[in-house]
Amino acid sequence: MALGISKIGWSSDHQLLYARELSLPAYQLATLAKDAPITDLRLSSPTNLLMIGQTSLWSWDLASGKLVRTQLVTPSERFASPLRHIGSDGLNDFVSSDNKLFELAWTSGRILRFDIAEPDRALGFAGEGDNFWLIKAHHIFRIDRYTKAVLARYDYNISDVTKYVFDPQSRRLWYLAQREVRYIALDGPDRQSHVSAKLRSMGLDLQMTKHELVALSASALIRLSFAGKPLQSVPVEGRRKLHNMALNDVSHAYLFDDGNLEIYNVPLKSTSAAQIPSDLVANTSLMRFDRDVLAILAAGSPRVFRLSVDKLGDE
Repeated sequence: MALGISKIGWSSDHQLLYARELSLPAYQLATLAKDAPITDLRLSSPTNLLMIGQTSLWSWDLASGKLVRTQLVTPSERFASPLRHIGSDGLNDFVSSDNKLFELAWTSGRILRFDIAEPDRALGFAGEGDNFWLIKAHHIFRIDRYTKAVLARYDYNISDVTKYVFDPQSRRLWYLAQREVRYIALDGPDRQSHVSAKLRSMGLDLQMTKHELVALSASALIRLSFAGKPLQSVPVEGRRKLHNMALNDVSHAYLFDDGNLEIYNVPLKSTSAAQIPSDLVANTSLMRFDRDVLAILAAGSPRVFRLSVDKLGDE
């Protein structure tokens, strides 16, 4: 989050960056297209992008251009067990479907497959190490990182959850409900839904860093404490609208409807900006950012840009 910044908008002191799109060779694009649409992205490092297709996990080495496919389900299985999300416990990568959990141990080359008893929709992962959780539409599980046994489980009833975050420390599940940020205290006696903040317009995204929660709408950001207290509302300047964001502990990146990308460096308290093709933004459903790499999911296809101070990066 742009700490100390009262508004989000262009400023003359922003460092201008150039965005160079990285592309796969045509034959690799054709191979990847056969597994489309892509459903999730993860930058496991600034030089490696992991992608989930309909049957496989794809690893794209952004430095060498090498694309590697790891098939997880057969074409016939994908209808009963669609691949949904990718996450990491800090050691290995995991892929979830609605009734399967896959662990990919890259050092040994092993793929472990586990059945999930409750086949409701998988929403993603939270935490890391010995506090690693699988989030589903009506259940949340704490998973033993070695045996994959369920160590803790909470049930709840929320309809149409699309954007959520889970804080493993407080055991609170946060989610967007139209123009509200709501939460459920899973360790509480009733596990009822509570309103934490109201948004000026429809909520678009909800993400968490080590220090705070950030809710995104087209016209503003709202920072919240883990106790649910609103800390700051950051409006958007002018007529531009926010569309996507990607937060980590080092940088916070915001994508606007005109293709402008603003990146706030948290340790340095500095802001830089770049431009990507504006026609991609309307169909962008997911955004990842790490150091100098922006990865977006536009209409089910990955688009990757490397940012550089030097315009010669276009060559």
